[in-house]
Parts: sequence; C-alpha cells; structure tokens
Amino acid sequence: MPATVKLKEEYGSDLAVILVECQGADEAKFMKFAAGHKWLGREMMWTRERPFMTGAKGLPNYALLDETGTIVAMGNPMRDHGKITSEIDAAIARSKKGPKGLPKEAAKLRKLRVKGQWAKARAAMIKEEADAEGAVAVALGLEKEELERAFTSQLARSEWLFENGYPQRALDLVEVLVKGSKRDDVLLGRLEPLAEKFEEAEGELAAAKALSRLERAFYEEGPDEKLSQRIGKMASKHEGTRVAIRAAVLAEWAAE
Repeated sequence: MPATVKLKEEYGSDLAVILVECQGADEAKFMKFAAGHKWLGREMMWTRERPFMTGAKGLPNYALLDETGTIVAMGNPMRDHGKITSEIDAAIARSKKGPKGLPKEAAKLRKLRVKGQWAKARAAMIKEEADAEGAVAVALGLEKEELERAFTSQLARSEWLFENGYPQRALDLVEVLVKGSKRDDVLLGRLEPLAEKFEEAEGELAAAKALSRLERAFYEEGPDEKLSQRIGKMASKHEGTRVAIRAAVLAEWAAE
C-alpha cells in the first residue's frame, strides 16, 4: 500500500488507482483503517467491489491496465515495482504521442487534445478530415472518437463531483473545460447545463469551503475525536446540502 501511494503521488492524474478491500470488512471499517494510515485524500478510489478477478490467492496483488483497458501486468506489486513503472511510463508516452507511424495530421489533433485545447482540436479535426483519405482518414477517425470520449469523460466527471458533494472541484474542472472550449458553440453548449447549476449552488460552495480545511486536517492527521465532532457540527450547520451528506460520513470515519 505505501508503494501504491507513492506511485500515485509520483504520476498524479496520469495514473488512476482503484484499491479493492477483499477481506470482508465493511466500508466504515476499511475506510477508518485507511484514514488511520493517512492513505485518504490522494485521488485514489476505494471499493469492496472487484472490477474483475485476478486469480491471485495472496495479498497484496495487482492488475495494471494500459490506456486501452488491456491488462498488461498482474502479480505482487512489491516484487514487480520496476515492471509496473516501466509499463506506466510506456502507456503515458503512447497516450500523449500516439502509436508509432501515426500520421502527422492525427498526431496534431492528439497533441491538442492532450493539452485540453478542445476547441482547437475540433477545428483541426474538421479541417483535416475534409480531404483525408486512406490511412490518414482512418487515423483521424480514431482520434475523433477519442476526442469525443475524452471530453465526455471530463464532463461526466465534473457532473459526478457536483452531485456527490465536491462542488468546488466540479467548478474548477468546468472552468478548465470552458477555457479549452472557447469559440466552439457545440462544446460550450454541452457545458452550459452544468455551468448553470453553479449559479444556484451558493450554499453548496459555501459548505465546501467550510469543510475543506477540516477535511484536509483529517487526511493529514487521521482519526481524531475532536475533529470528528467539528466535522459533524459543520454538517449540521449546512444541512440540506450534498456536501453535508459527505461531511457526515467523514465525521464517522474520523471518530476514534
């Protein structure tokens, strides 16, 4: 687990980590355990539902998926650290540069997408695909699909954050998406419904601000009875918000 935490800190958003509890503990128990080891608050996902079976009988064990969702390595993460980092580095490089031999027209589109320049990427796509033929047309078609998937994924993430009590993080992401979508009415139109939610989310944003410092202290210090009580009071004060619902859960996890 410490090695996984270190990997996540090193690779940041380039690496998604899902940690699966598989010894029968309920959510409160394993989340309090994780909090006690100061493993929370690191953009890692925790679950009791196994995405798939690895076939491994001992712990710890892992499965590493590349950028296409293909399993490229499985085993003991302590033994395979070098292999894991090599595969991650290779996947990140492929994701940013594309496969070997990628036509320059498609490579340009990918570069803009990776930078979050959504409007420029779509403009380049429309321009290039008009006269594209053969391998270039195929490559552009694949990049077009990936552009749509990536933007939709970011939009879905912002919506999930908002609906699950992370309004400030959702707003920050939407602002980044809007910035990269300037002068593209299609993309801005897709963002508009979510952007409008923030105009009526003053209470949610205020609650998020009140919780932010307490939440950070919880992640840095671990369970603490007084901190749990403070988080609980904050939840009561902002009752009725999605943030308060999340705060009540954090208060339970923070209790010693």
